[in-house]
Amino acid sequence: MYKYIIKRLMMLIPVILGISFIVFSIISLTPGDPARIILGNHASEEAVENLRQELGLNEPFIKRYISYVGSSIKGDFGSSYRTGKPVFEDIFGKFPLTLKLALFSMLLATALGIPIGIISAVKRYSIIDGASMIFALLMTSMPSFWIGLMLILIFSIKLDIFPVTGVENIKGYVLPTITLASFSMAIITRMTRSTMLEVIRQDYVRTARAKGASTKRIIFKHCIRNALIPVVTVIGINFGILLGGTVITETVFALPGLGTLLVSAIRMKDMPIVMGAVIFLAIAFSIINLLVDLIYAVIDPRVKAQYSR
Repeated sequence: MYKYIIKRLMMLIPVILGISFIVFSIISLTPGDPARIILGNHASEEAVENLRQELGLNEPFIKRYISYVGSSIKGDFGSSYRTGKPVFEDIFGKFPLTLKLALFSMLLATALGIPIGIISAVKRYSIIDGASMIFALLMTSMPSFWIGLMLILIFSIKLDIFPVTGVENIKGYVLPTITLASFSMAIITRMTRSTMLEVIRQDYVRTARAKGASTKRIIFKHCIRNALIPVVTVIGINFGILLGGTVITETVFALPGLGTLLVSAIRMKDMPIVMGAVIFLAIAFSIINLLVDLIYAVIDPRVKAQYSR
C-alpha cells in the first residue's frame, strides 16, 4: 500500500511539469502586455519598458520558463503583479472559502444523491423512479448561474430568508451550496441508480433472495458496497471540479473565492497567480484521485489485495 502511494505521488512530478508548461505557454503567447496592464494605458513607454525589464518579460520564453521552474523547486513561486504579495499568500487567503463551498456542496449532493439513486433502483419504473430521474435530468440541464439567480429571487428577494451576497454567517453558504450541489447530486443519483441496477441483477443477489434474505439485508449487506466504487469515482471527480470550477457561483453570489481570484489574474495576465493557482489545483485534484483509489480498498477487499501485491 505504501509503495503504491509513493509511486502515485512520484507520478505527480511529470504531471505538474506538463501542466505548468502548457499554462505558461498559453499565458505567454496570448495577446496583452502585463506591464502595460499594470501601469495603465496612460503610462509612458519608458516606464512600461522598465517594468518589463524588472519583471523579466524581455527574456526568451524558454529561459523564463526554466527560471520559473527553478524558483518553484526552491519554493519561490513569485509575487502577484497586481498586489505584490507572495503567490500562495493570495491563494491561501481565498482558498478556504472555495474549499468550504466545495465540501458543503459535495456533502449535500452525496447525502441526497446516493439514497435517491438506491430508492430509484429498488423501485424501478415506479412513480418515485420516474420523478427522481426527471428531477436529475432537469438539474443536469439547467446552468448553475440560472439556478443561483432563481434561488436569490425566491429565497433572498421574495422571502428574505437568506442573504443575497456574502458569507458572514452559515446562512450565507446555503444558497451557493445548493447551487453547486444541484449538478453533482443529479450525476450521483443517476450513477447510483445505474450501478445498483447492475448489481441487483447479479447471480449472488438472486441466490440471496432464494435463501430467504430480506430486501433490506440484500440492499445494505450485498449490493451497496459493490455498487459504490463507480459512485465514489464520480464523487471524487466532481469534488475536484468544484475546487476549481466555482467561479460562476462565486460571481453570482459575489463571493471572493479562488475561482474569482484566478479569473481576475487571467484578465490582468498576472502570471505568478495564474501559475500558482493552476499548479495548486492540479496537486489538489491529484491528491483527491489518490484518496479515491484508497477508498476503493476500504470498500472492496479485492482492491486492497491488489495494492498489497
